[in-house]
Amino acid sequence: MEFSYINFESIYKTTDDKITSFFLKSKKPEEASKHITIVDIDAKSIEKLGQWPFPRNLISDSITNLTNSGAGIIGFDIVFSNPDRLSPHAMAKHLDIEGNFTNNDLLLASTLEKTPTILGYFFDMSKQNEQLPPKHLANIIVQGSKNLESFNHAMGVVDNIPPLKNSAYSSGYFNLTNITSGVVDSAPLLINLNDKLYPSLVLEMVRIASSQKSIEVINSDLGVEGIKLGDLNLPTNRHTEIKLNFRGAGFSYKYLSFYDVLTNNFDPRDVNGKFILIGTSDIGLNDMVTTIYDPAIPGVEVHATTIDNILNGDFFYTPIDSYTYGILLIFFSSIVVGLVLYFLPASFSLVVFLASLGILIFTNYYLIFTKQIIIGFSAPLITLFFTTGFFALLSYYFENIQRKKIFNKLSSKVSNSVAKEILKHDEGILKVEKKEVTVLFSDIRDFTSLSEDIKDPIKLIGILNRYMSPMVESITEFNGTVDKFIGDAIMAYFNAPLPLKNHADMALKSALRQLERLDTLNIELKKEFNIELKIGIGINSGEAIVGEMGSSGRSDYTLIGDTVNVASRVESLTKEYGCKLLITQQTKDLLKDSYNIKKLDVLRVKGKKEETTIYEVIS
Repeated sequence: MEFSYINFESIYKTTDDKITSFFLKSKKPEEASKHITIVDIDAKSIEKLGQWPFPRNLISDSITNLTNSGAGIIGFDIVFSNPDRLSPHAMAKHLDIEGNFTNNDLLLASTLEKTPTILGYFFDMSKQNEQLPPKHLANIIVQGSKNLESFNHAMGVVDNIPPLKNSAYSSGYFNLTNITSGVVDSAPLLINLNDKLYPSLVLEMVRIASSQKSIEVINSDLGVEGIKLGDLNLPTNRHTEIKLNFRGAGFSYKYLSFYDVLTNNFDPRDVNGKFILIGTSDIGLNDMVTTIYDPAIPGVEVHATTIDNILNGDFFYTPIDSYTYGILLIFFSSIVVGLVLYFLPASFSLVVFLASLGILIFTNYYLIFTKQIIIGFSAPLITLFFTTGFFALLSYYFENIQRKKIFNKLSSKVSNSVAKEILKHDEGILKVEKKEVTVLFSDIRDFTSLSEDIKDPIKLIGILNRYMSPMVESITEFNGTVDKFIGDAIMAYFNAPLPLKNHADMALKSALRQLERLDTLNIELKKEFNIELKIGIGINSGEAIVGEMGSSGRSDYTLIGDTVNVASRVESLTKEYGCKLLITQQTKDLLKDSYNIKKLDVLRVKGKKEETTIYEVIS
């Protein structure tokens, strides 16, 4: 992902732009600067003065009025690339009339010499032409690498006619480059034409207004790091572009109608000491652009926004080392998130994803609105989606395998329904813990003698299997867990691994069912082999250690403790007392249902110091 991020940046650009726009629109725009005024060639002006272009004597008069009102600096978002066809001089020449007629171009040129006016021009980024390079007074100094390849390259120029160009104090281009998505979001401050750098209209206006003679460019082999105007630092992307911080929808700045300026029908306070931009909002003049806030704002307002951003230092930019930020976020979205997901169950994937997404969003928000840095956000975001999806599937796959192992391990101990219920719980249900259980031991009486009577081992195993099946079913029927087979004996317990309500009753009912099914089985065995099986069952309740025990790869879910030992001893007492089913006082105290129970004795079970009361359960 890091490789594609660096080498295929354009793949992500459209998505990055949309994500950035979403973040920018999520925050309320700053108020537009009061130090900028736009003189608008609007529908009113065209209605009053006729179609554009206006005679240049009107342009001259409007500039004079602005200067007389104390305009700080005036910039044209217009290029005068042809002589004034409405000039009396031009009309007389066209009609072949001799005489001393006013030349509007020379009149405007004279006015430009006396006013703080910066002309605009346009770079042709795709076609060459024979025009001379545009004029500007900035001394552009490139610090560091002299390689200018990272700058936006122009092929030709559409400039003002020589009388105007030579008379103006300076000039700057008004191009907006790299509008790939149709949305204007950035402004290039310098453009390269024939290995010479030229300032934008905005940069030249700010330079002159701040009384700086030089523009210092900090350049490297990777591209531009920023621009300096005296004490003013302008960090940019590698192409000298800044990302604009728009003040909202169109007409955020103070607008004056060109006609009102021409007729001196305006408040001088709207002009005095301010940046003045002359442009148009008339739809017919086709200078409307799209921004993240408005599908159609006057193009001149983009230049106003650029000046505003530079003066307030609140524009955004993509630093030359932005890949470092991006790769760090990709590292977080892949390695860090991957490691977290690796050690967590698949059920945590959504939580981890949302938490990680929150971290990415917060980081991006912090970089944009605290550091004013814009980086590619889509690559880390896509990485997060892929990482989360991959590890969720991987975790699900291994958990599924583990669940199957658990199911296979438990299906021989409990009923399928209980095994499936266990799988719904976290694997932690099999952890080692102390728990109250009821333990059941059952054993066939005189099995050794029976083995000697039945010489055929296959027949003996067959009889034993026919016995074990109904006994195990009697245990699982009451949600008991078969722990193990010890020769002809069965050990089982109740209330683990799943909690079981009234586990003592369930164990006792399981024992009674075993005796019932044994009676049925004995009828068959009597007919077939002339034998009857007799068993003894002992039950005890109490605390035991339960859980997964054993060595790695050979563990089993089982239980240990005195409760187990006592149950085993009680089962062996059935021989001495000549009964089928014995329970301890501890089990009897937990019973909820009624049974036919008879107290047999109070004794000390072998291996125990405390006395234990035992009871025979008849039915």
